[in-house]
Amino acid sequence: MVTIQKVRSFAATLAAFTVLVSIVGPAALAAQGFGTSVLVGGGEVLVGEPTSEREPGSVRVFRDGRWTEVQALSAPDAAVRDGFGAALASSGLHLFVGAPGAGAVHVFEREGGEWRHAAEISSPGLEAFGRSLAAGDTHLLVAASDGAGGQGVVVAYRRVNGGWEEEARLAADGAAAGFGASIALGADLALVGAPLVNEGRGEAYLFGFEADAGWQRVAQLGGDGGEAGRAFGSAVAFAGDEALVGAAGQDAGLGALHRFTRDAAGEWQLAGTVAPDNAAPTAFGAALAVDGATAWVGAPLAAGRGLVYRVERSEDGWTVRAGLDMPGREPVQVGRVVAAGNRLVVAGLPADDFGAGSAVLTDVRASGLIRLVSEQVGLSAISGGQIDCEEGLADGFDCDRVDLLSFIPREALGAPRGVRLNDVWGWTDPVTRSEYALVGRMDGIAFVDVTDPFNPRYLGNFAKTPGSRSNTWRDMKVFGNHMFVVADGAGQHGMQIFDLTQLRDVAQPRAGKPTAQYSEGGWERNDANTAATPVA
Repeated sequence: MVTIQKVRSFAATLAAFTVLVSIVGPAALAAQGFGTSVLVGGGEVLVGEPTSEREPGSVRVFRDGRWTEVQALSAPDAAVRDGFGAALASSGLHLFVGAPGAGAVHVFEREGGEWRHAAEISSPGLEAFGRSLAAGDTHLLVAASDGAGGQGVVVAYRRVNGGWEEEARLAADGAAAGFGASIALGADLALVGAPLVNEGRGEAYLFGFEADAGWQRVAQLGGDGGEAGRAFGSAVAFAGDEALVGAAGQDAGLGALHRFTRDAAGEWQLAGTVAPDNAAPTAFGAALAVDGATAWVGAPLAAGRGLVYRVERSEDGWTVRAGLDMPGREPVQVGRVVAAGNRLVVAGLPADDFGAGSAVLTDVRASGLIRLVSEQVGLSAISGGQIDCEEGLADGFDCDRVDLLSFIPREALGAPRGVRLNDVWGWTDPVTRSEYALVGRMDGIAFVDVTDPFNPRYLGNFAKTPGSRSNTWRDMKVFGNHMFVVADGAGQHGMQIFDLTQLRDVAQPRAGKPTAQYSEGGWERNDANTAATPVA
């Protein structure tokens, strides 16, 4: 019995760890792609892209109808890693964009059918200011860290004479890890989640606003403790007179949605709990959006790739309906980010396309899904002659006593959107003396003829093993005239073998096929060889 309890506790903690690290915790500050935040309102869908490789954060605006991008927003003082777009909130008249990397919240107003930058809000002394937001007509809540012990704090602002003035700082008693990871505003009520507190058991705090007293804490929800790692407070929302709290790690990662209502004495009490009918972990409750009598609940671990569940309200409570599958290119944790409004549902998929991210939109009144992406801006190719390293730069690239002969951007190496490069090896043809670069990508290998180093030539693609996963780690080695390829953590990849003499006389880029395939090993991290034999 003791052993079972320990195993269950470990499983719950592990499931919650997976959810919190990738969804609730450092995710707001880490490098993230398009779809990190989403917002629905006014016939528009807004999608945040807080961090790209070379550009400042941005928010893309898509308009109803053809759902094409009509505007791209950024900070007036935009900078790489400013985090602009990490969080979004709207009061209808105003749009608020969190930029926690720069410690700011930017306010936009409507002007001529477009969003115009109107103000910037900051709070010196706080870190990650703007990592999550909630907004109403007269109130704005901004989550941050106090910068000392890492305790979360939510700064409450009120609209006064056309501006936003700080009126209170909402916090828990003592250190509350993750306080402000999720926040929601109701009618003079604020709901704040702290899913990391108390070994990941989590809490949620209700605050009430009165004109003469300001913000005061009125209830602490989830105080019954529960299992370690249940992540109570991973998502919060108001649905009419009810407060909804997600617990994505509850029941060893299955997840749950808790409902709270006021009793006759005005005290907040648990009114019910709903969860999907699953045996495996789903992380149900990791994200939450309410549209009328329907709640859309994210379950990013469901079915191995994630789902968004439709939960409907009736006189008897809430009922979990079928999950909404929103496809991505790889296992992408669908349901990590969700927004809804006016019968539209949008899921942010920041892990899609290898971290470039996407968003998927559906209208529940119609069939079909619409995939939204941002255009990836690549670098230009460099060829034709040597560029010397001068004062630490060679055509914009950092250098130190090494000159630039040429450059091929990854897009010219057959890399789809978001794919990054990893390993590189080489081969010299013993007959023709031609030289080739074997360039590893997350999804395969690019062959490049570098015999003329000033004018390299892409010869084609050697794809990963069908059915294997694209991955960060790919390793290739050359033994004689053959290339041996393995990939770590790629599932049933095995070891691919390719006869490099096939690269002779390639006039146009073409796909290479394995000469042989060893499939018994699943996946391997490295391969090596000696003069006698290659070894994986």
